Amino acid sequence: MAESPTVDTRSLTTLFRYFVQILGPEHRFYTLTVLYGIGISILSVATPVSVQMLVNSVAATGLPTPLVVLSLSLFGLLLIAGTLRALRIYIMDVFGRRFYSRLVSDIALRALYARNPHFEDTRRGPLFNRYFDIIQVMIRMPDILIGGFTIILQAAAGFVLTSFYHPFLLVFNLVVIALLWLVWFIWGPRAIRSAVELSHRKHTTAAWLEGLAKSNGFYKSARHIDDALERTDRFTGEYIE
Repeated sequence: MAESPTVDTRSLTTLFRYFVQILGPEHRFYTLTVLYGIGISILSVATPVSVQMLVNSVAATGLPTPLVVLSLSLFGLLLIAGTLRALRIYIMDVFGRRFYSRLVSDIALRALYARNPHFEDTRRGPLFNRYFDIIQVMIRMPDILIGGFTIILQAAAGFVLTSFYHPFLLVFNLVVIALLWLVWFIWGPRAIRSAVELSHRKHTTAAWLEGLAKSNGFYKSARHIDDALERTDRFTGEYIE
């Protein structure tokens, strides 16, 4: 039966180099997304200030001119923020289509110009099942770029602002940063290796089931059925353990 080949997952440097090779050509989209995120974050701070000024103006003076000016300013800020959010969503949609097209074309060209085109004979046919990981990247990358950058920016702004209030808060922030670094140093590399190894096990199981379907006629005797069930249990256990 064909089983999905695995690669060495011990070197984080190798893994990050793969990430750069796969995601690097679309770096312009990441830059635009970060710039839009910075603009949205700045406007999210300016909007409450405008609202507060609007409330103070109404409470203090009640004059129509400042009220109109502040209302138009608030509307303009909200309109710009909404436009930036729409542009960011559009950029991520274009990224997904470009990323998908590039990788599918690359896989097709590599298959066409491979030195040994007999993938099934060399048990490398299941490599093409990794096509479905492209879909996962398309789905997850916008969340990582938008949500992840927002969290980092808000955390950095919060650390900087609160550190100026009191020395105790500065020490507290330094302790939190040190704990975050310690958590990443201890569990970060293990989590990355575990995720990669889990992906390999997923594709190994898929390759086994695919081979089982292709060789259905072979598994008719009781001994072969028992062997197939035993291997299925083994692959299942390796994935969920």
